[in-house]
Parts: sequence; C-alpha cells; structure tokens
Amino acid sequence: CKQFEHLGPKSYGIIMASFTAGILAGMLLTSLTNFEPSRRFQILYPASLTFALALVLIPVYLSLPVMVSLIFISGFCSAVVNVFINSTIQIVIPQEMRGRVFSLLATMTGSLIPLAYATGGILAEFIPLRPLISASSIIMGLSFVPVGFMPKVKAFVNFDSEKDKLESIR
Repeated sequence: CKQFEHLGPKSYGIIMASFTAGILAGMLLTSLTNFEPSRRFQILYPASLTFALALVLIPVYLSLPVMVSLIFISGFCSAVVNVFINSTIQIVIPQEMRGRVFSLLATMTGSLIPLAYATGGILAEFIPLRPLISASSIIMGLSFVPVGFMPKVKAFVNFDSEKDKLESIR
C-alpha cells in the first residue's frame, strides 16, 4: 500500500507486536485486579470508546512511536472489554448452555471476519486507506455510544451473581 510504504515490514511487525502486548497487559490487569461488579460498566464503556478512538487516530499519526502507543492502548482496551463481556456471559449463562452460547459467538465472529475483510478490500479500491480506517473506526465508536444509555446492558455487565437474580437482567 503506497500510503504506508514508509513504514515497511519491520515497523508493521513492531506495531502488531504492540497490539499483542496491549492485549496481554489488559488481560493481566483484569486477572490480577478484583473489580467490583457494580463498577464493571464504568470501566467497560470508556474502554470501548477509547479502543475506537485509538483506532481512529492510528492512521492520522504516521509516527511509529505514536502508532505503537495507540495500538497498544487499543489492544489493552480490547482485552478489558472482552474479558468483562465474556466473564459476564459465563456468569449469567447456565452451565449446560455455555458451550452452545460460546460456540455460537465464535461462529458469528469467525464468519463476520471474512466479510469484513472482503468489504474492506472492496472499499479500499475506491477510498484511500487512511480515511477508510479512521471512518470505519468512527462508525464502530459511534455504535458504542448508545450502549451507555441502555440500562439493560449496564445491568448485564454489572451483574453480581452473589447479590442479583437473573430475572433482573432479562
């Protein structure tokens, strides 16, 4: 891609390693910290928005250290969001249904990825890559905004199996 030629394969490797390091740091933090269930949404929602914002800014700043920092932040926030969502799903789904639910989620995610790649490839033929990446990240971030105003989602994420009843989130 001509827009990112100055980075080269070595820089791309560093950037991708930074994303992985961010994910590992986020997973480590969430595994070592005991978050109050009632505060999970207060962490998840800003992490979702920060994840999207970091992705919006990556194509804007073509400085390797800035891109590495932004992708690390993105990976970190992605891990926090995924850990909170997956752990909440584990808590609220009955054990005999968990395998089916997680299989369905993995299947849906796995089948959407090739569609996203194909759509991105087609759009990249007509739209310059940097604005395309930023625009798609803005759309993703905007899709998170309404979640902050959905009491059912907040109740779901903040579900405390020791205090709450499943009926409170249905």
